[in-house]
Amino acid sequence: TDERSRRRVTRFNEAGHSTRERLLDTAERLFADRGVDAVSVREITDAADANTAAVHYHFGSKHALITAVLARRAGRIGARRA
Repeated sequence: TDERSRRRVTRFNEAGHSTRERLLDTAERLFADRGVDAVSVREITDAADANTAAVHYHFGSKHALITAVLARRAGRIGARRA
C-alpha cells in the first residue's frame, strides 16, 4: 500500500494544485458549509474539477476522505499549539 501510493502519478491543475489537494480543500469547504452527510462524492469532485474515480484513487472511500480532511486540519492545529 505504501509502495502503491509512491507509484501513483500526481496530476496538477493550472494553478499547480494536485488533484488530491483540490479534493481535500473542496471537501473541507463543502463539509464546513453543509455538513458531512449532506455532501456527496459527486458534488466534491464536480467542485474540485476532478472525476468521481479520483476520490477512490486517492483515498479509497468517502469515509477515508473525511478522515484525511480531519487529519490534515488536526495537524495544522497541533502545529499552531506547539
